[in-house]
Amino acid sequence: MKKYLARLTVVSIAFLALVAGPVGASSAVPQNQSSYKGLANQIASGQSHACVIDANEHAVCWGDNTYGQTTVPADLGEVRQVTVGGYFSCALKVTGVVKCWGGYTRWIQNYLQDINEIRVPEINEEVTAISSDFWNSCAIGLSGALYCWGGIVTEK
Repeated sequence: MKKYLARLTVVSIAFLALVAGPVGASSAVPQNQSSYKGLANQIASGQSHACVIDANEHAVCWGDNTYGQTTVPADLGEVRQVTVGGYFSCALKVTGVVKCWGGYTRWIQNYLQDINEIRVPEINEEVTAISSDFWNSCAIGLSGALYCWGGIVTEK
């Protein structure tokens, strides 16, 4: 088990070094590019796109942009966490507010429906953490309350 963890650590460090580039580099690429090279505070990767928080605490995303998932909203501002799903991205802003963008496809009465807007439920408290899978996202409020939304779950 220790060998496995050591390898995982080395691979993780090598991957982060590859993403971050040389020490001191900070040349983020414009949105909708195929890669990112620069310093990163956090990374989240999905099926066909990824997002990082750059050295200035801004989200930068790249990869497939079919549903607008790599087009970071211009008014997003500084963020402390990013997460990605199948065709959407979310950020936890430094203010404790969650913002998501992009879309997804879901089954509605035996046919596929494209959803081009991610609706985050009303959360009446500061959010401390977010997470996403292919279809859904969840947030934990400062009180410990769990909020989930997306293509399979309904607002809770």
